[in-house]
Amino acid sequence: MDKLIQISSVHKRISEMSAMYKEIVSNVNFYNPLEYVDNLNRIFEDTILPHFEYEEKEIFPLLLARGNTDIGSRVSILQDEHAKIREELSRLNELKSRLGTSPEVREKEKLAALCSEITREL
Repeated sequence: MDKLIQISSVHKRISEMSAMYKEIVSNVNFYNPLEYVDNLNRIFEDTILPHFEYEEKEIFPLLLARGNTDIGSRVSILQDEHAKIREELSRLNELKSRLGTSPEVREKEKLAALCSEITREL
């Protein structure tokens, strides 16, 4: 039960951070998406990725061991969501590193759009 309480607490924290991040995002200067990317990376490194890893290593195996088809399909959906978000974050960071410190407006638009997509996925 301790693990379920712990994961519930993490979900609550992520929800709170998501609300906070939406506020941050609404105030991010569109013409400075590098700040947006840095904030998003910080949230992922501090909370989201450790949460994903904990679910995948501790929670999902326990759920899958039950052999329930419905639970198995839900776990599969969550695994797919985790993979998609990780992939999008990776694409975002690749794009940011290619663009350097002073990207053109069109490139900034790509960064901002990908940041928004990742935020929505969360």
